Amino acid sequence: ASAYFRSIRAALKGLRIYLADDKSPLYAHGLVGQVIIPYVDRLEATFSAWENRVGFMERFRISRADSG
Repeated sequence: ASAYFRSIRAALKGLRIYLADDKSPLYAHGLVGQVIIPYVDRLEATFSAWENRVGFMERFRISRADSG
């Protein structure tokens, strides 16, 4: 799971770099950035939350037999 989340972070970082690059066809079109960036922010927050949840669940896994 950690490799998956690393890949997602790298992909979103790459997307941000692409959108910020002045050679990108989307850079000159400010409307595209205004529309896309909030979704990228939201995706980053969502994946961060899922990564924390997965990490939390693996650390505090309780078997049904132990919980009574």
